Amino acid sequence: MDRLRTGRFVGQLVPSSNRTVERTTEVLLRGYPGVASCYSRIAYRPDGSGQPEGGYDLPAVLAAAEMLSHAEVEAICWNGTKGAIDGFQVDRDLCAAAGERFGIPVTSVSLDVLEILKRLDARRIALISQGAVARAVFIGERFATQGFSTTAVRGLGVGSNLDAAKVTPATLDEAVRGCVADGAPDAVLIWGTNMPGLPVVAPLEAELGVTVIDSCSVGIWGLLRALGLTGAPLLPQGRIFGLL
Repeated sequence: MDRLRTGRFVGQLVPSSNRTVERTTEVLLRGYPGVASCYSRIAYRPDGSGQPEGGYDLPAVLAAAEMLSHAEVEAICWNGTKGAIDGFQVDRDLCAAAGERFGIPVTSVSLDVLEILKRLDARRIALISQGAVARAVFIGERFATQGFSTTAVRGLGVGSNLDAAKVTPATLDEAVRGCVADGAPDAVLIWGTNMPGLPVVAPLEAELGVTVIDSCSVGIWGLLRALGLTGAPLLPQGRIFGLL
């Protein structure tokens, strides 16, 4: 019943083929009885279509964000990773446009992970992508433009964004371990908000001594930051929450 008496609301823009953002959010927000999330979806089909290459259908995204503004959320996050493969500036432009339109903080997973990596002083990253290895390499090159070198990658070969939600903890566990063994990174990114990475984060961090970043959880990190809240209640869920 405490969840029904919450007093603060945040909003998330979610890819339409995503099954993981809401579930991860609800797990994490158990640590904040006074905060709840509202959701709005933008077109991103299982085959990746729905948004133009190199950017967004800005009118459609702003229309989805407007639906969240009707609920008077205090901040909005675009909980998708498309901005990284498109070069990060597209997310900066999107968040600036939405923030100006609605008068509240607007952020994205791609932008918040850059802030997290800076706070960690993590210059060497490893990256796990749901798609082909070549795609993971390309995303790593995009991170390199922001000052983060990639020491190892894994491409899981999942062709459908919908199927990314079916990636198992065992698969992610193996991928993280392989990346750490290959490249001794400062942090490992599970890059794709439809991959359910949260369950493997804390156990692997404790065992391997390396920060593991579930991209879906980054969205909540950014929203908590926007609300000025400490991450202390979520420290058992991952090191990144100690940065708040």
